[in-house]
Amino acid sequence: MLAMMPVMLFALLFTSCGSDDEEDPDNPLVGSTFVAYAYHSDATPSVGIEAYDVYFVLKFINEHECEYSARKNSPKGDVIGKTDRYLYMLRHPIITFNTSEYNRLDGEFTSKDVFKVYKWGNFGSLEFKKQ
Repeated sequence: MLAMMPVMLFALLFTSCGSDDEEDPDNPLVGSTFVAYAYHSDATPSVGIEAYDVYFVLKFINEHECEYSARKNSPKGDVIGKTDRYLYMLRHPIITFNTSEYNRLDGEFTSKDVFKVYKWGNFGSLEFKKQ
């Protein structure tokens, strides 16, 4: 009986380790880029501005932060304005962006490569697709 005691203690230690004790897998968004076609900007010939398409680009930097930019004519086009950083929280399928202390944007994944943000500022809902 004494010889079996170490084996029983060893087995008891490992049977108490369940799958609920495991860490969550790495955030699947880190390192990825998602793009949404935002709108078409009309030309303003009087000041020399040509018409162009606007794309919103989100690059997920780490588990809690992404880089946002508006781009001209393509997802890799010139940056319009400046690049910002947003905090985000992923609780799949829900994703929430905090663009400032007072502005929160909510979205939902419709597939692993697509999420829809219900209201993005004045632009209404936008569909972001993984690039």
